[in-house]
Amino acid sequence: MKIDKRLKIVIAAVILAACAFGGYTYYQSQQTAKQAKAIETADVVRKDLRSTVSATGTISPVDSVEVSPKITARISQVLVKENDKVTAGQTVAMLDGKDYEAKRDQAQYKVTNTQVEYERAQKLYDLGAGTKQDLDTAKFNYDTAVSTLAQAESDVAETVITAPMDGVVVGEPKTVGTMAVQGNSNPTVIMRIADTSTKQILAKVDETDIGKIQVGQDATFTVDAFTDRTFTAHVSKIAKTDTSNTWDTNGTSSTSSSSSNSSASVIYYYVTLDVDDPDDVLKLGMTARVDITTSQKDHRRLEDQRFRFLCHPRRCQRPDRTGPGHDGHLQR
Repeated sequence: MKIDKRLKIVIAAVILAACAFGGYTYYQSQQTAKQAKAIETADVVRKDLRSTVSATGTISPVDSVEVSPKITARISQVLVKENDKVTAGQTVAMLDGKDYEAKRDQAQYKVTNTQVEYERAQKLYDLGAGTKQDLDTAKFNYDTAVSTLAQAESDVAETVITAPMDGVVVGEPKTVGTMAVQGNSNPTVIMRIADTSTKQILAKVDETDIGKIQVGQDATFTVDAFTDRTFTAHVSKIAKTDTSNTWDTNGTSSTSSSSSNSSASVIYYYVTLDVDDPDDVLKLGMTARVDITTSQKDHRRLEDQRFRFLCHPRRCQRPDRTGPGHDGHLQR
């Protein structure tokens, strides 16, 4: 009986010891798990920290011109086509000049007649047989005829359309037979010529970001045609007024409702960026998604900031680094 009682005591002690050891082991594992959750490690990578303003714009040429006639006439010849390179002074189109040539001939005939009359009136006046009034009238008629002839010759010369600048014909020119109309408000555009070697982006920037933009800032942009490429540009001009000139209340007639809609709308400003395109792959009219760099911090400051977010603030410490170029690894 005594032996059985002692055996039971020993067995109970062993069971209690096993339970205590198991509990201690479980407690240690839980604490280790908690510490593992509190500490997160990561490799530190040196990078630049940039602040950017995003905008969307359209690629356009820096220099371009619309070729329009100075007289009204039908197009008789078009000597260039789209994508042709032209030089300043090169003949690119011809207008039908028959009517203007006829007017020039009539003006020339008028000059010949009035010149004879003027010379006759001058001789008579010198001989005392003519009056000063007759001489003045003859001279006036002659001067008027000369002026009319000069205008007629100028109109004939305008039937030859020349390129005003070096560049490339962009878009299809007007076809032969089209009536080319002169005018200041809505003249006929026979063709457009642009210097495609220099391009720019006209981007619209929100008024909340326009204060961050400065001339000379660098920018990057992408276009849908080249999704795997990033292009560079530089801010060259910032508009002083918004895209709609909303400040000019005298220049537009508006009702109270339209005024309220205008005040509620977003205000944008045009920002012009000069484009770097040495390969000349960008096409005019492409949509550019621009990121303008407004500020940039040194990569060392970015590295210090990363230490603050990679571990628990009470349990981690900065790793030792052997030199300024050593990439550290956070640990407990």
